[in-house]
Amino acid sequence: MNEVSATPASRFSSMEDDLHLFALLRSSDDLGLTHQLMQAASNLTELQTSLGTNAGTLSQILDGLQGFGVIGQRADAYEINEEWKAYLGSATRHHQSAGVRRGLQAVDRWRRLPEIAKDKLQAAEKSAESQMFGSGIHLEQYLLAVRDENTEHARTLAHQLAERLQTSEGRFLDMAGGHGKYAFELLNLCPHAIGTLADLPQTLAVFERLSAEEPARNRLRAMVCDATRDELPQQAFDLILMNDLLHSFDRQTKVEVLRRVARGLAPGGVLVVSKFGYQDPAKEVENALFSLRLHVNSHGGYLEKDGEMPGLFEAAGLKIDSVLQLGPKLSYLLSGVTVSQEVH
Repeated sequence: MNEVSATPASRFSSMEDDLHLFALLRSSDDLGLTHQLMQAASNLTELQTSLGTNAGTLSQILDGLQGFGVIGQRADAYEINEEWKAYLGSATRHHQSAGVRRGLQAVDRWRRLPEIAKDKLQAAEKSAESQMFGSGIHLEQYLLAVRDENTEHARTLAHQLAERLQTSEGRFLDMAGGHGKYAFELLNLCPHAIGTLADLPQTLAVFERLSAEEPARNRLRAMVCDATRDELPQQAFDLILMNDLLHSFDRQTKVEVLRRVARGLAPGGVLVVSKFGYQDPAKEVENALFSLRLHVNSHGGYLEKDGEMPGLFEAAGLKIDSVLQLGPKLSYLLSGVTVSQEVH
């Protein structure tokens, strides 16, 4: 039986738990079991009769949900514990969003292809699977959607960081900057700043089209870079931004990317890592399903829990100077490493 917290907000201890629990919850929803137990406590015989499902299948799902603390037993009747009942009742409203629908589709695929979740596919198959991520949205449409979603955060973060650029040489990098919104917000606030936007070739091709009319385009250089492989110019940047990138990778790759990117910081430079916060209970179902979709469609990627971040940064040899809560996102300002500091 899994050790779990009594509160839904901190129930997960690993990605394997995420996958397991959401497969159980989806199975429970499909059978009508969740709805039945939300209405009233019921024993196995009552559930079997009401749902028309065999006892073996029901017992497997009930035992799993009981192991996660979702349900309990009083006498011989199963019931959803009160905190989970309130949580599942409110979470139902979030199931209508496109993000959650895509997440539920990912759960279905995971149930059909468990070898994906267990990381037993060959690299080529995983790569083909990753191309399906985003539900077939064209790259340009995807970047435009992400740009719109991040506009407010990019603008707010730029105002928080502008002073740092104004008191330095103003060299900054937007790692995996894609749509360019973060870079242009900084350039518009800091007339002396010179930016570099690094991303994959296919993304940069779209960026060139999207940014052609930007007034500050002549102060932003595009650079082909794969954060998982390519080294940056060392000590080249006073500020490096990394927004919504780490969730694409497994834990070890997250640490390796942080180390590699941090080597591009000039002495006294700052690395700013931004991610969606996991702390909002109203968004927890959506965040966990987003994380699950990443895991299914990538090489073990997942959305990091907020509490995991300090350990990741420490493993990469980085120190948290401050954390900004800007809307739904957390932005971590990190002290960088220099060329002379070997990170293990």
